[in-house]
Amino acid sequence: MKISKYMYASIIFFLTETMFLHIGLSDILKTGNIYSVLVGSLLSFIPIFFILKIKPNRFIKVLLVILLSIYFIYTLYLIKIYVQDKYLDATPSFIIILMFLLPISYIKDIKTISKVSFILFIITSITIIFSFINLCPSIEIDNFKPVNPNITDIIIGSIKYMFYFISPSIMLVFIPKNEISNKSIILFYILSMIHILILFILIIGIFGIDLSINFTYPEYSLMKKINYFDFIQHIENIIAAEWLYSIFISCVMSIYSIKKGIS
Repeated sequence: MKISKYMYASIIFFLTETMFLHIGLSDILKTGNIYSVLVGSLLSFIPIFFILKIKPNRFIKVLLVILLSIYFIYTLYLIKIYVQDKYLDATPSFIIILMFLLPISYIKDIKTISKVSFILFIITSITIIFSFINLCPSIEIDNFKPVNPNITDIIIGSIKYMFYFISPSIMLVFIPKNEISNKSIILFYILSMIHILILFILIIGIFGIDLSINFTYPEYSLMKKINYFDFIQHIENIIAAEWLYSIFISCVMSIYSIKKGIS
């Protein structure tokens, strides 16, 4: 199977979404508006172009190895609390982490990572489309009011959005430059931005801000609303697996990037 530049770039889709799980979504929802996501999405293009220009020297590689080691531990924490909270509440933490690390240990090179990422991207895209079609009629326009948000909240929310969205993308510097193109990278950044924007629109439009900020996992609570033909229900565990894909790809890329940085 030939690996295209778009397969490599599909990794970006999952990297940019990982930090919105558990903390990111809830944190930005506390700003109380959708404008932070819109402004943050536009401003994120500025650091994206800087990342594309980075040529890591020895110092940068050492710094990135340290930061990515911390990030890797954080992703393991994410998978532990998410799986225990939503799937295997009675399973010990070390068993969950071990089960998660086993498949990761078999993925050793960037080509394999890109293949897995692209397949997961296709699966995720299908679930996003069906979820949006099902949930869109439940949106209430009044939940987006007031239309005159606080400027300070927009600025703070936009900065937070940029941090959650961009920071994991620094791993792109370890992908060989000849394997990716700016066009493919920008495409998947835009697709990820659209997905996150849709997610915020659905959460705020269906629950409203006051209720949304009380959820530990607003994205999971949203999936509980999905109901096909009044008899296919409680499929949130399947659809919400897209967040597991993001954590999985982030873990794999963290290990790959750390190895590249050390070597």
